[in-house]
Amino acid sequence: MKTVQLTKMELQNFKGVAQATYEFTDQTNICGGNGTGKSTIYEAYLWCLFDKNQSGNSPKVQPLDENNEVRHKLTTSVKLYLTIDGNPLIVERTLKENWVKPRGTAELIYKGTTSEYAINEVPLTLSQYNAKLTEIMPLDKWFLISSIGIVPNMEQKACRAALQAIAPAIDERAIAAKFPAVLKALNDGLTIEELQATVKQGKKQAQVNLDSIPAALEAQDRLRVNDNFDLLDNSIKSINEEIAAKQAEIDELQKQTIDEADVQRANERRADLNKTMQMIAEWEERAFIAYNKHYNDITTELQQAQAEAEQIARRIEFSKTQATIIEQDINRYRSLIANLREQWKAKNAEEYQEPTINGVCPTCGQPLPESQMQTARDNARAEWNSLKADALTRIQREAESAKARIDQLTKENDELKAKNEADAARLPLLQAQANELTARRAKLLTAEQILANDEEYQKALRSKAEIEERIATEAVAKQPNLNSVRIDALKGEIAEITELRDQLLKRLAGRDTNARIDAERKRLEDEQRDLANLIADYEGREAQIQAFRKAKITAVEEGVSSLFTMVHWKMYEPNLTNDGEKEICQAIINGVPYEQQNTATRVNAGIDICNGFAQAYGVSAPLFIDNAESVTDTLPTNGQSIKLTVVAGSELKICK
Repeated sequence: MKTVQLTKMELQNFKGVAQATYEFTDQTNICGGNGTGKSTIYEAYLWCLFDKNQSGNSPKVQPLDENNEVRHKLTTSVKLYLTIDGNPLIVERTLKENWVKPRGTAELIYKGTTSEYAINEVPLTLSQYNAKLTEIMPLDKWFLISSIGIVPNMEQKACRAALQAIAPAIDERAIAAKFPAVLKALNDGLTIEELQATVKQGKKQAQVNLDSIPAALEAQDRLRVNDNFDLLDNSIKSINEEIAAKQAEIDELQKQTIDEADVQRANERRADLNKTMQMIAEWEERAFIAYNKHYNDITTELQQAQAEAEQIARRIEFSKTQATIIEQDINRYRSLIANLREQWKAKNAEEYQEPTINGVCPTCGQPLPESQMQTARDNARAEWNSLKADALTRIQREAESAKARIDQLTKENDELKAKNEADAARLPLLQAQANELTARRAKLLTAEQILANDEEYQKALRSKAEIEERIATEAVAKQPNLNSVRIDALKGEIAEITELRDQLLKRLAGRDTNARIDAERKRLEDEQRDLANLIADYEGREAQIQAFRKAKITAVEEGVSSLFTMVHWKMYEPNLTNDGEKEICQAIINGVPYEQQNTATRVNAGIDICNGFAQAYGVSAPLFIDNAESVTDTLPTNGQSIKLTVVAGSELKICK
């Protein structure tokens, strides 16, 4: 582990310090009352190395007068005496004011400030200065471990990035092993977000289809004929028996004055009449059944066409919404690809800048051989090229993944458009079919019209009339007025109940209609069950996604938190506006957020955080610990500690 220590600091005209020198040991305690300059020492350290204050901003460091105005024509400087693995290093930054006298004037005019930099008394440009410091440690990492308050007060996104950079890698597929739907999606190249969107869309479409079924079932129920068909069968049978009985009575009355030959002839006539009437009844029943069947068949087909048209119309509206969502996703991925393309160009355009190699052996102080110097330069170039290649590969992979997602979304959109076009083409066909069916139903011949056009039926009617006339004529010839009143009454009764029977036959045709309705209901109920099972499957996959997210969150948080002894990091919280989680970055100590802890706990938590980052970076650096007076038992640091302790009424001094 590389060790950086601060041994001495010299300040000149830095904020409220005109001139001062401070010595530091492995564990230095700077004591003093409020306003004596403890924080100034810490701020000088940060300004000299990073041009930042604890909040990450560029600070104002020039001394001020009693009116809080800058005291001009003073040079501000900070000189740090460091050791790097025991080797001394002097770092200096100076801020000078620029005063110029324009031609033709006697007064000097202030033109701002200029910073100067030096390492080991050698003047450097800012880029050279930063490059030299970066050789010790990347400046962003060095800054993070310089104070206990930097990381806890970072913006959450930056804090997450810093933690993820040092956290152990998470194997998503290992976590997904317990969740088959998630594992399959990952193996197919889908992200968990894409899987969730697919499942959500599929479930929504299935729910739309499922929601349409009750209306279709209700439409079938409206077609159902609510009648007691067994009772109708019995009623028709009773009526036929009653007709037969009345006819038998008529026959008996007509026999009373007829001789045997007449009886024989009358029986034959009545047999012919009964046969003819039976044929007529069968014709009429077939006509009524045929009409009702055709009417109900057309009505069922019409309602199915109308129901399908309504479902297609709803599906078209839903498809339009889905197409808009997909187009938005495609545009988002296209923007991502464009951004990645610019990142790739920028990274590819970067050129290697050879760092300055320390040509002196840190152990013996002798110049290093040129071969060793060249090896160091080659290694530096190789490492730089490797990092650049890795970055380009990562960008390329992200772009390829986005391109694959665009292709998939485009395919989905094309399929959606194709389905929509098919639906749009189908809709007028259904409307035309509905119109044609409506017209066909209006033009259906009624049972009466069917019978009126049936020559055989009409012939049977004429035959019936002729037979009845002969029977009546022959009976009248023997006994003209015999029981004629009773016979006429019976015939009237037969006509009335025959009409009633015909009406019952019409109602009986509803049994066939109900049979077709039952078949269609069964199909709809089977589809309803299948859709419910499909939705249950989608919900099962949603449950797997949620469980996977929770497992991954736990793994990420445990992985990050494993780097620290006291602090646990909460990296996610439920997103209240939609499914999933929101990325956060919150330090938790014993279940309580960092910002709600007392000062002592925050101090020790800050030390723990800096220790964890320093251990991950493989370096120890001076750590400034503010508010040290609030802690009775301070956590040990893994390197040099510089405590800033308030001692009321005391002047600034180095305490033991």
